[in-house]
Formats: sequence, C-alpha cells, structure tokens
Amino acid sequence: MPSVVTAPSVLFANVLKTLEPRWQMLIDAQHSSFLVRDLILMLEGKITFEFKGGNAFGEEQVRRRRATEMPESTSFDRAHLPPVADQHLRELVQVMQNHPQPRHLMTYAFAAPCLQQLLSTLKNLQWWTESNQLMASLLQATFDTDTQTFDAPKPSSWIGRLIRDRQGSHTAEAMIRHSSPEAFQYFFDQHLKNKLWNLTKHEYANFTVQTALERLNSIETIEAAMKNLKAT
Repeated sequence: MPSVVTAPSVLFANVLKTLEPRWQMLIDAQHSSFLVRDLILMLEGKITFEFKGGNAFGEEQVRRRRATEMPESTSFDRAHLPPVADQHLRELVQVMQNHPQPRHLMTYAFAAPCLQQLLSTLKNLQWWTESNQLMASLLQATFDTDTQTFDAPKPSSWIGRLIRDRQGSHTAEAMIRHSSPEAFQYFFDQHLKNKLWNLTKHEYANFTVQTALERLNSIETIEAAMKNLKAT
C-alpha cells in the first residue's frame, strides 16, 4: 500500500475539537506539550506525518517527518493550506497571550518550549503583528503596572530571575532571536544593556547575552555594548 502524506491542517482539524478546550492543560503537561509543539510546526509547514500500510500485526505505521527529510514528491507548500490553518495558529497565540500565569509559561519545563516554538514560527511566517502582541504580553508579566507597550516603566527584578533561570534563559533567547526589531531593541535596552558584565558570568544568563550580541545590527550599537561591558 503506498504511503500517504497528510496536510498539517487536516491532521490538526482531526484533533482540534478534542484539544481546543484544554490548551492550557496540554501546554503544561509533559507528553502533551510535545503534541502542541508538533501542531505548531505542522501549521508552519515544517513537519508532516507519513502513514504506511499495516505491519504483520495489522498496525498502521506512522512516522513524523520534517519537511527537509521528505522527497520532493511528498513535500508541500504552506500556501496550499486552507485559511483555517491560520485561524488555528492565531488561536494558539491567543492562548499564550491570555495565559493566567505568564511567568510560569516562560519558565516551566514543559510549557516554555511551546512558547519558544510559537515565537519561532511567528518570525518564520513574518506575522509581526501577532509576534509584537505576544511579546508585549510576555514583557507585561515582568512589570508591576498594566502597561502593554514597549514604552514601559522600569521593570521589576523578575526579569533578572527569568534570564538566570535554566529554562527561562531559553525563553529569553527565543524572545531576543525571534522578535521584531523594535521589540528586540526594547528588550536589550531595558533588560540587558546595563547588566552585561554580571550576566556574562552566570551559567545560564551568558547564553542570553550571546544571543543578544549576535543580533545587534550596527557597529555603533556593538561598540556601545562592548564599552558598557568593559565599564562594568
């Protein structure tokens, strides 16, 4: 029996009715969080599933495949996905934005990788409006006020704990690597610029600093950062 490759939106739709009311629970649980990450990748067009005929025991074989592994005859273009795929992805963005415990979302071992994958997908799809909205809601969690813009007041000390946290540092890296230029500049200026020396000495935070320095896009900005590093 020849293999059949299903489009991401088809597989997503088959499980959506069951999963949708339970997104928050799925994001927080160990094994289901892997499913959520796969669903995000499927809607981005990065992975699909190959179904093969039954084996000797009559069991259907399923293989998860990245798009880069697939032969040209079975690969697909995301442009062929129906509009409902975008709707599902935006629903996931809303779930992340409205998470009742955003600090938990950014640092919890199972939930944080889902958030990190979503930030990556939004960048790859160039959904900057959704990306900025999600970044604003995440940054909001680091403040003690109700502001929702990048022109926020002085942050609380919690952002320092995020950057120094084993899982939180990965989230901070994703926020830096996948955010829009204005969101990145805000994050750098507010949370990193004047703390480079102390952060570079920390076992987890130093990776966040490296990611930020890699993204600085002008000689003047890099030189200013290096002067700040030497001065501290």
